[in-house]
Formats: sequence, C-alpha cells, structure tokens
Amino acid sequence: MPDPRQPIRPLSVWATGQQHPRRQRAHRYSPASTAHPAKMLPALARHIIATFTRPGDLILDPMCGIGTSCVEAAHLARHAIGVEYEPRWATIARANAALAAGQGAPGTIRIITADARGLPAIAPADAAGTVALVLTSPPYGKATHGQVHADRSRGVHKRDFQYGHGAGNLARHLARHAGLVRADRAVALLAGLRGTRLIPRTTFFALHNARAARDAGIPLHVVAHEDVLLLRRLDGSGPGRRAT
Repeated sequence: MPDPRQPIRPLSVWATGQQHPRRQRAHRYSPASTAHPAKMLPALARHIIATFTRPGDLILDPMCGIGTSCVEAAHLARHAIGVEYEPRWATIARANAALAAGQGAPGTIRIITADARGLPAIAPADAAGTVALVLTSPPYGKATHGQVHADRSRGVHKRDFQYGHGAGNLARHLARHAGLVRADRAVALLAGLRGTRLIPRTTFFALHNARAARDAGIPLHVVAHEDVLLLRRLDGSGPGRRAT
C-alpha cells in the first residue's frame, strides 16, 4: 500500500532494452547463465544501482539467481551479497562473480547458498546495518520464461522453464511483512527505443502466451516491459535507499 503521507510521483520509464539481452550479457556472464528461466536485464540492474547507491555501498539480492545484480554492482565499484536458494544457480552466480573479478571489477561479491527467509542470521556479520540497497527480482511463473528447442521430428520442447519444487523456494510463499512502503514505481522497457518506434525483444513464451490467450478470446498483448517497485523503510531508519 502506498504511504498516504508521501505523494506518488508520475510513472518513470527506463530505456533498459536498447541492446538485446544477449549483447548485454556478452563476455560478462558464463554460457551456463542462459539456462536460468528469469534473468534480470543487466542494464536494469545497472540503472537501479547507479541511481540509488554510491561507489563503495553494499547491495543485497536475497534471490540472486545467476548473480546479475551482484555482477553489475561489482563493475560499478559497489560491493554485493547474493543469496540463492537453489545450488545450481548459486554455482553459476559464483562463476559469474569470478568472471567479474577477472575482468577487473573493483567491487566484491559474496554468494551464499541458503534460504533468504533466514536473513539476517545467514548474512556475514560485517554486513549488519550496512546494506544501502536491496535489489531483487522475485521468481516468476513457469510459463513466462525458459529455453526452447525445435526440430522437425520432435517438434517444440521447453527446458529450464521452472524453478525447483522444494517447499522452501520463495516462489511458493507470499512475501512477509517487512516494514517497507512504496516510494515510487517505474517501467523498465524490454523493447528497444528507436525514435518513436519500439524494437521488440519478444520471447517465444511471450508470443505463445499471447496467441493462446487470443485463441481463447482474451485480447492479451505481448508484454514489453517490467514493473519496478521502489520501496523504502516506513520508519525512515537505515541508509534510506531501497528498491526491488
């Protein structure tokens, strides 16, 4: 719920899809990173980190996946802690952190394989009270993302389109009350902007979902953006810069 004491500013639109996602990740992420079903756009992570933090700040991603937010933070001279529930993605996140370090990223990255509901107990002791920004992208439904392989003999097959089935996965739970209130909202474009034209970056799954909905009589359009909610502490304590 919005804080009634704070006026909500007009919606902001961020041009984070100017480059294709493959180009955004080229040379900065390991090839295994492509398997993740819902990767954050590196340009989106960079924009948020550069806007809401300063060099030397600490970033926390409690559902870090392949570590996009952590990698981009390190390249921007911030430090990052990433928590990932599933060991497969945590292993890839560590590989991406090592790649960033090898490329001279000035920030540091710590990846923890754990259930983020255990925070702050699982976080390093020196991180207590020092996080400047919580940046995360919660898990999505299984029909939205993934990888597709097609051949004439077997047809279309999907892979890496869902998370694990463990009961502790945060995709299976509602978010708990954390003392945060909405400060603003933004739209991060998945499409590119060329003058007055939008350049689509449409996935197979987005097209499939839209076509299936239209066949069922639902006038669904292909989504060309992600919603970004900017939250802050209700009590005003801490560094005061929060986004998710």
